Amino acid sequence: MVWNAYLYDTVTGALGQKIDIPAFSWSVSVSDSSFSTTRDKGTGVDDVSGLQVPWSQINASTPEARAAMLMPYKRGIVLFWKQEGDDSLGVPVLAGALGVRTSTRNDVEMPFVSMMGLLEDRFFVHEDPKFASGPNHTSTGFWEFKNLSWRAVACEILQQAIKRKPGGALPIDLPYLGEKGTHQLPDDGQTYEPPKPPILTDKQPDNMSKEQREAYDKRKDAAEKQWEAAKARLDGRSIYRDFDVSSHSVAELLTSISNQDKGPDLQFRPYLADDQHIRFRFEAGSDADVFLLQKTRLSLSSGPWGGTLENIRVDRAAPYMRVFATGAGSDDATLCAFQQDLSLVSRADPWPLRESVLSNNNVEDFRTLDGQAKSLLNATNRPLMQVRGEIWADDVDASGLPLHPLGSFWPGELFDVAIDGFPDLPDGVYPMRLMQMTGDESAKVELLFDVVADPVM
Repeated sequence: MVWNAYLYDTVTGALGQKIDIPAFSWSVSVSDSSFSTTRDKGTGVDDVSGLQVPWSQINASTPEARAAMLMPYKRGIVLFWKQEGDDSLGVPVLAGALGVRTSTRNDVEMPFVSMMGLLEDRFFVHEDPKFASGPNHTSTGFWEFKNLSWRAVACEILQQAIKRKPGGALPIDLPYLGEKGTHQLPDDGQTYEPPKPPILTDKQPDNMSKEQREAYDKRKDAAEKQWEAAKARLDGRSIYRDFDVSSHSVAELLTSISNQDKGPDLQFRPYLADDQHIRFRFEAGSDADVFLLQKTRLSLSSGPWGGTLENIRVDRAAPYMRVFATGAGSDDATLCAFQQDLSLVSRADPWPLRESVLSNNNVEDFRTLDGQAKSLLNATNRPLMQVRGEIWADDVDASGLPLHPLGSFWPGELFDVAIDGFPDLPDGVYPMRLMQMTGDESAKVELLFDVVADPVM
């Protein structure tokens, strides 16, 4: 089985010429898979590095044509995994835009920009009314969604960023639009207060008569009451206002959704729409099951004399019992939350107390901050382990059929890993979720599984 690389148009997904990349490294993940206790899970990373191609591989005869074929962000690269002798293009595993390239007389080096990377430069803001079109060049538009699933909220954000913007087209399928649920926009991106009326912010006029001052004070009191009432109506509602556009990068909002308590895994998977186009399917876990849907559950084995999972390594981490969380505010007015689980320090053979700190200056709501602290504690309040190992994507069974070719499994899916004869891990079958797979131009793939509870306490 071999890798094939093709250029493609990032707006339409139309495939271009095939190119030969001498050497490269790649990585696909579904979310953060580190032992770090201060990082949210995020949305994962798709990456290809080492894209250095000799000019002889670029089928163009003029400088203008070569530049057009490799135009940053307009063109992309897709990597297909295919079986030798197969007449099809294969299965797309990674696809993304070409970043700003560096050229020499001999070759060209091109950074890889994933779909999430492209969406860092899209913002969730109204096109109608247009930005800065309000009174005195203000922006009064706002967003509010109600009673949707998390993945439906994500699709609404993507739809506004892709289909409702001039020139915003990207080949992404949005299968969850309108799916009902109990969620609204994430709390940590909202603007909590309605804008104050000018009478509450402008300097009080000088040289007023007693009657004018009394009338002014009455108007100010009325405006204050109206503003407080408006704030009360917003209580419990998540509203995104256009003037806060700097906080509303589409990539950041998708990451925020994934980072919510019971937030879903999110992923953009390339697929071959026809023999001339690729598209990206937006995959997301549901409110009931935050993990990505999988068609089959693969099994791997590792023993003293080999197996389908080779060179396994087991890393471990000690537990934390307390989380101190801080949010928005300063000094004595800083929002704080606290969670603890002292069960391990209260045992007959106790663990030593370990404490961690979580800080998020963007969180102004206690419920959100407390939920983040609770999620962090739940993820780290017991001894943990993490398994990694290597497979060969071109392995076949006795009949010659591929065992686990690339494209038949993805990060986010559950595996049954049978481990036998490992020095400090009891024999058994361990259900583990694949978090990241990495490789190079060969068929060797390193798998990194999710952090799980250590069976030995």
